[in-house]
Amino acid sequence: MGDNIREAVILAAGLSTRLRSLTSIPKFGLKINGLPLIYYPIKSLISSGVEKFTIVVATGFEKVARSIVSSINEAEFVIALNNHPERENGYTLLCAENYVKSKYFFVSVCDHIYPSSLPLTLKRKQGSLKSDILVGGDSQPKFVDVSEATKIKANGNNNVLEIGKEVEDYTHVDVGVFIMNNRVFSLKGELEKLRRISLSYIVQTAISRGMSVKVCDIRGIPWKDVDTPEDVSGIVSGRFKEVLRVWMEDG
Repeated sequence: MGDNIREAVILAAGLSTRLRSLTSIPKFGLKINGLPLIYYPIKSLISSGVEKFTIVVATGFEKVARSIVSSINEAEFVIALNNHPERENGYTLLCAENYVKSKYFFVSVCDHIYPSSLPLTLKRKQGSLKSDILVGGDSQPKFVDVSEATKIKANGNNNVLEIGKEVEDYTHVDVGVFIMNNRVFSLKGELEKLRRISLSYIVQTAISRGMSVKVCDIRGIPWKDVDTPEDVSGIVSGRFKEVLRVWMEDG
């Protein structure tokens, strides 16, 4: 099962208010070490076997997205639009429903830098767990502000019990990479009436509806969320530069 995942959805419709001092274009196009931020997860997923991407961006930014992916020849790209980015990243995922053709597919946020070993680890684990949603989690995050991170509480059988920013007694921090069964889109009818839909809420709803949701611990693999100017400078030349070094080595 895990070996056949050839499709991915990249969530890139965020409003990126905290990085506006660095760029006037969408966050996914922010240059880090000369490359657009979205390039990092795309290349890691290509190295993991992904051949088709659906990139969901806010309406008005599709040309920026197309200009970035036009130079990447190793995969096929579809640009989908989110007319309501204020409804959060879960709504962004639902905007990809009509474009996903595979039973299982990766979901990744656009603003996390991680090496190809991270999605490859999820693929290997998915083969044995056979879950509807496999959540990438880090039990020992090294470069993340845990107070702002999405947290996961799982039991000894890797079952996710809770996920969200306010979870207490958490076991992992969410790394922003998932493998999902397209069954997740069956939840759209009951979710789309909500004003805001976070990705965590979709996962929590899947749990409540009896879907199998597991966590895959990627402990030891360096990754970093990019939310602030300090994150950018830290990745390029500061205390987070190990993340960029390992990404380049995994290439």
